[in-house]
Amino acid sequence: GEEIFLDSIAVEGKTVVLVKHGYDSTFTIPRGVKDFRLVKFFIENCENCIFTLEHHLITQHLEISHCKNITINVDAPLKTLQVDLCEDISIVYGTAFDFTDAKIFHAGVKTMVVAHTSAGKLHDASHEADYI
Repeated sequence: GEEIFLDSIAVEGKTVVLVKHGYDSTFTIPRGVKDFRLVKFFIENCENCIFTLEHHLITQHLEISHCKNITINVDAPLKTLQVDLCEDISIVYGTAFDFTDAKIFHAGVKTMVVAHTSAGKLHDASHEADYI
């Protein structure tokens, strides 16, 4: 497993980032990176990974699809989280997270838990997948 910091140098100045086919790794978008403008973040086909979002996304939108056993630590403003066709997903919001207008949309997800570090488990969307 690797530990990867996705800062402005690692993403070569791009404003949209796609992490695809990550396995047994930890990815962090660190806070406080000067002149780092990230518009949107996508996670696809990853397994056994941890993602930590500390840096502000301009659209405040994160999309996850076709992933298994993923933890997303949210420590930055995030209004929309979209999770599709995934299994065993944990979303953990940091203590300073503001839930005003925050939304999670999901389809075809099997076992998703949403938690807040200070409040514990907020929602357990454990259910069988709703797709064929």
